[in-house]
Amino acid sequence: MAVGDQTSQGAVNATLTQLARDWRDLADRTLQRQAEYVKLGASGLQGMGFTPADATTALDDINHMATLAGCYKGTVQQGGSGGTGAILFNFQDFLTHLWAGQ
Repeated sequence: MAVGDQTSQGAVNATLTQLARDWRDLADRTLQRQAEYVKLGASGLQGMGFTPADATTALDDINHMATLAGCYKGTVQQGGSGGTGAILFNFQDFLTHLWAGQ
């Protein structure tokens, strides 16, 4: 007898589906927040109490996260070097079969 929960077909399917939904939702939330923060800009963030340096860092951070979301959605090229070998691959589209309809 094994110790702990044993993996099953249903457990693997549930895990894949949940992870695919999480990636989709995280990419969507990231892009929504990026649009909001970029619209505020450094001056808007400073108005909230960020120092100029911290406002710049916050915008850099959300823009980098948006790049990852863009890779996931197939709108940002990945790979390659010096302009060669870069590709667009829509990970979201590829994974829709896991969460279609949800």
